[in-house]
Amino acid sequence: MYTTFFTRFYVFAFCSRCYLYLPIFVVWLLRQGLTQTDVMLLISLYIGSALLAELPTGLFADRFGRKWALFAGSGLQVLGALCLVPAHAFAWYALGECLLGVGYAFKTGATEALLYDHLKERNATADYQRRYANAKFFEFAAMSVGAVVGAPLYIAFPQGPFYGTAMLFLAAALTALTIPEPPSTTVALRLRTLLAGWREIRVGVPALRALIGYYGWFFSLVLIVTTTLSQPYLRTLGVPLSAFGWVFLGCNMLAMGGTLAANRWGSHLLGHHFFLQLGLGCIAICLGLAIGRTTGAIVILALIYAAWGLLLPTVSAAVNRLVASERRATVLSIQDFLQNGIFIPAALGVGWLVDHRGFPTTFFVLAVVSAAVLTVTVRWLKRS
Repeated sequence: MYTTFFTRFYVFAFCSRCYLYLPIFVVWLLRQGLTQTDVMLLISLYIGSALLAELPTGLFADRFGRKWALFAGSGLQVLGALCLVPAHAFAWYALGECLLGVGYAFKTGATEALLYDHLKERNATADYQRRYANAKFFEFAAMSVGAVVGAPLYIAFPQGPFYGTAMLFLAAALTALTIPEPPSTTVALRLRTLLAGWREIRVGVPALRALIGYYGWFFSLVLIVTTTLSQPYLRTLGVPLSAFGWVFLGCNMLAMGGTLAANRWGSHLLGHHFFLQLGLGCIAICLGLAIGRTTGAIVILALIYAAWGLLLPTVSAAVNRLVASERRATVLSIQDFLQNGIFIPAALGVGWLVDHRGFPTTFFVLAVVSAAVLTVTVRWLKRS
């Protein structure tokens, strides 16, 4: 049963993150006549839908079971991917992003809670960071496959990446139904569960609030850079569309390397010095992208992926250690709710900056804002 759980959990991780359309999504939208601001608006609809759905989906996962939340989320994302197919149809794109966002919300807290509680039932929570890093490794491996397959498939058949992604999401939904789940993880669906989760964040140890704020900033920065700015940024560097897949393959391989590093170093990374150094590295990357004018800037862009792969398991392990089991999915959903709330104004602001001030100014502003957030976060971590 133990081995079966992880096999299916990793298969789900792979299928649920194999976005064949992601390497060409922004290019697809821009070729439909949309501006960068329009693209950011669509991404904000995705995040806004996830924002509104985070809390009820977290309660759903705690009440009815984590695997049912994963099934529901993947099913909604099947429909969302299909809505992105029609050409010159902003309304369909908006609906698709909303469905994808709600589906994402179903899976965020539930995925981590399912893994942690499975290990807790077997007194193996010390193994969480390694197992979570392995899951992220498979997710980035899936994104690597999407990077290599997506761009050539788009050139041959523009709608192909969207249909292919929908089929993979369907495979994820069916796999979720086969994942064994401890029955003890379900609780009564009550408002007080949500209030208790919020209280745990609000009045708990400062480290929990600091980590949630830190990842909220990092989530916004990484998502903006990797999914919305990287494609038009590569175009400004003169990278042909046919090479996009190979560029993102290299980026995702660095992300996979980050997850392997998190696996290897484990709890040695769970100190404020690590989060400070990683944050400073991301600020330096933003400054490098602001200065970069040649294809050599691709290397700088790729480093963001390495940081992403390194951070996800470490923050997840640190947060899970500070959260009570019976409210884990709810607290993690509140965390994602706050992160999405940060992203929406950030994405719209970044879209406006790119359209009116260009990439150098945009990346410089991201660096300055990141420095301010990092300063506050590290001070809170030192207090814990």
